[in-house]
Amino acid sequence: CVKWSYEGGGSRSPLAFGEIAGQDAIVYAVGRKEVHAVNALTGDVIWAVEGQPKRGDGGGIRSGVTIYGDKIIVPISASGVGGGGSYCCTGHGAVVALNADDGSWIWEYHTMREATDNGMVNSKGQKMRGPSGAPIWTQPTVDVKRNRVIVTTGENTSLPATNTSDAIIALDLDTG
Repeated sequence: CVKWSYEGGGSRSPLAFGEIAGQDAIVYAVGRKEVHAVNALTGDVIWAVEGQPKRGDGGGIRSGVTIYGDKIIVPISASGVGGGGSYCCTGHGAVVALNADDGSWIWEYHTMREATDNGMVNSKGQKMRGPSGAPIWTQPTVDVKRNRVIVTTGENTSLPATNTSDAIIALDLDTG
């Protein structure tokens, strides 16, 4: 028996359940850029925002978001490969923390600095940039005792290599 439905857009994101602004809520990624919070009892939208970092070239939300206390933690995956462009690679992973009550931005963390020309040329003679990669493919975990957000990263996709690729990274939950 269907109690309610919400037409917020397509998603492959797992649902996160928690309390937001005194309401039981479901929070999930829509497409690759948006995060929606929906009242779990009624299906009414609480808020819907872009969950992207404020700096950098964005990337996509590839996994589930995490609700903890007054925050929504959003993992970002980007590498810059496969975009069909002639100038590879710029994307990198990031984590964005949103205010659970209204979806507003609190902080963001980037797995590396912005890519610049690295002096290399690919097999097609195209200039390359780096570093790039270290995408965050998994749902963030919260270490309550240490007040940390834990994320894991994938590989670098261009040089120079960074120590944040293929890594487990612990971030301060309050400041990123």
